[in-house]
Amino acid sequence: MRRLLAMMVVVGLGGALALPIQAMADGARITVTGMGEASGVPDLATLTLAVETDAATAAEAVSANSETMSAVTAGLKAAGVADRDLRTTGVAVMPRYRNSDDPGAADDPVAGYQVVNRVEVRVRDLAALGGLIDGAIAKGANRIDGLSLGFADSKPLEDEARKAAVADAIAKAKLYADAAGVKLGDLQRLSDQMRGPGPQPMLMARAAVPVETGEMSVSATVVMSWAIAD
Repeated sequence: MRRLLAMMVVVGLGGALALPIQAMADGARITVTGMGEASGVPDLATLTLAVETDAATAAEAVSANSETMSAVTAGLKAAGVADRDLRTTGVAVMPRYRNSDDPGAADDPVAGYQVVNRVEVRVRDLAALGGLIDGAIAKGANRIDGLSLGFADSKPLEDEARKAAVADAIAKAKLYADAAGVKLGDLQRLSDQMRGPGPQPMLMARAAVPVETGEMSVSATVVMSWAIAD
């Protein structure tokens, strides 16, 4: 198949950029990448709390840990967290060993036992997040193993980002076609790729424990190709 190659030069902030327009016997194409972004204030937090307990025996550690975690989860429910938003993510029972030079280490290397119980909490009222953390700590939670922010429903923002990415691609294609002295024909290809939320600093109202929800964005990238009209 006979191939021709045309070069179009676009001057941008970084200088001249050579962009190939592949022209073949069955027609020519302009392919561009469009990018779009949409931002919003998060409305969902996922908090991982843990209770860590040490005791002389495994049974004592489990019993004490279970009592404390029950108080923590009861407090969260009393504060308005629904059952569906509470999920145990792990329970571990681990021996604690003596140092090799401790008296009696050779005869009994185990000094005690540690139990860690983790619970994942979805918080839908972010204004209450700081208070929930305070309350959980007051009930005996002694570790915060994670906190992430997001959207209960990110689809509206994703759709907005996709529309912006398509608009960006169309604008670029028209610019390139005008610069090359050609006209766009039929759209031949459209593919997209979403990128997850990314934080952007923005101070919001604070609860008992300082929590800054900020603003988060979702991004979309599309690749679009047009035939070059005869």
